[in-house]
Amino acid sequence: MASVHVVFQFLLIATAANFWHGQVQGRVITSTNKFSQFASLDLAAGLNRYLQHETKRLEIIKSSKGYEKELPILKTRLKKLQLLNKQMTARKAELDSLRKKLSDFHPTSALRAVSDFLETWGEKLQNDTVYGFRFAEFLSNDDRSKLPTKSDLLFLCQAVAEIQFVYNLTTSDLYAGKVIGQKGTPLLPKDAYEIAHASRDLSHLEQAAWWFEIALNNTPEAEMKSKNVGNTSYPFADAMAYLGALKYGMDEQQKGLKLLERASDLDPENDRILREYLRHRHGRDVQPLVHSDPGEFKMHWFRLCANASSTPLAPVKWYHVCRYRTSFRVPYKVYREEILSRSPFLSLIHDLVTPQEARRLINVSKDKIGHPAVEGAESHLFNVQGTQLKNNETIAATIADRIADLTGMDTTERKILSSGEPLHVLNYGISGSFQPHQDIYRPYGFSYMMNLSGHRLASVLIYLSNVKAGGATAFPHLNISVTPELGKALLWFNTSPNGEVEKDIVHAGCPVAVGAKWVASKGIWSSGNELRRPCGPKVTSSHLAVDKIAPRIPASP
Repeated sequence: MASVHVVFQFLLIATAANFWHGQVQGRVITSTNKFSQFASLDLAAGLNRYLQHETKRLEIIKSSKGYEKELPILKTRLKKLQLLNKQMTARKAELDSLRKKLSDFHPTSALRAVSDFLETWGEKLQNDTVYGFRFAEFLSNDDRSKLPTKSDLLFLCQAVAEIQFVYNLTTSDLYAGKVIGQKGTPLLPKDAYEIAHASRDLSHLEQAAWWFEIALNNTPEAEMKSKNVGNTSYPFADAMAYLGALKYGMDEQQKGLKLLERASDLDPENDRILREYLRHRHGRDVQPLVHSDPGEFKMHWFRLCANASSTPLAPVKWYHVCRYRTSFRVPYKVYREEILSRSPFLSLIHDLVTPQEARRLINVSKDKIGHPAVEGAESHLFNVQGTQLKNNETIAATIADRIADLTGMDTTERKILSSGEPLHVLNYGISGSFQPHQDIYRPYGFSYMMNLSGHRLASVLIYLSNVKAGGATAFPHLNISVTPELGKALLWFNTSPNGEVEKDIVHAGCPVAVGAKWVASKGIWSSGNELRRPCGPKVTSSHLAVDKIAPRIPASP
């Protein structure tokens, strides 16, 4: 995408949101597990239950004394609820179709569903006088946290904008609901208007112009002239004025001025738009703003994300070999391993966990996930929830034992001098990502009983699900990206055999474009592994050389 270097004061009315550090957070979009709770709600059934409940209340109040003042309010409420029930019945086929698509966790389907929810229910849920304070309780099956808020909608617009930027998607495809080969619900002009603002807030200025154009091009001229701006529409004149200011800053000054002039004609009573038109026309006080640049490192990460495929490394290097890694405990048992990098060491393990084990890990974690997903890594996580599973959970102990068998290292959790961390199970939300980081620098403190355990010697990342699009694990310095595949795992060492930090093992989780991403990670610490993972015969020895001389000492129970 071409860089846009100038934007004008007119575009600074709203403060830019810090997408990557998660300052904009909703409550149903922080993980696909959380979003599925909203998607599973039968709102029509909840409305019916509330209607029946209020009808019975009316009968009771009629036959009671002292409640005469409530009768008019309750009768009005019932009329409105009955009208709403008719509307929901008329839209049943449309709403059922939308709900079915939500199981794919597609960003445009999610955006449409949350937008539709807020249009239908948002103001009503805030009006306790007319609709009653128990309305939300019946709709959500006694859990209001399942209901989306305006911040969820804002986040989803930003999510679509960021997915587009990272994966270099066309605006027309996204508007049609197409994301990297996955089809979701098409968007509406008002959605395009909101995504345009989100793109602008993220400083993706050219992208913002595309979305304003999509919104305006798909809005009938007669609708614009009618000035019918409500919940189902958007401020047309504002959209045209924003686009005009953007075009003016993109060296399309004449086009920009025409758009600003037309915007003022559409809404002649809008003094702000008129002032902006006159200011741009005469070139007075138009302050330029330099477009923020993510930097070459982050752009390289994005390219790795966009180019990730089922082949972990392309082109294949001379050291990219496959081997059978022998078990440290069971004779004749082997693990299939692809060596992706010799130094720093990085490999892909096939079939480390079974689909059944992955499902058990997810099921055990579902009711426990929350914030922080990984202590010490909060600033690197965006839209990710997680939990810790210690070895008192049978499935966590099973996986820890298998990792010990795979690596020959001790993964035991202890109160003092622990060799293994708890198992971290993470669930990524729509566009969820893990910013580039190194595991060895994570400030664990006392929370994992790691304060006396040295450093994080090695890491194992296990994929518990397939991801439909996006969500790869990228190693920018190694030019490697790995697509999540259920059962596979990545193994890497955070230090070289001589103890030096492997600075090139920086890694990141790419934004999830479509689908649910579940992973489990296990940190292996130096304490208790000094003899199991000795220094190599030379200062420059690789971990492959250490594999040949590492003693076969069974891990402590």
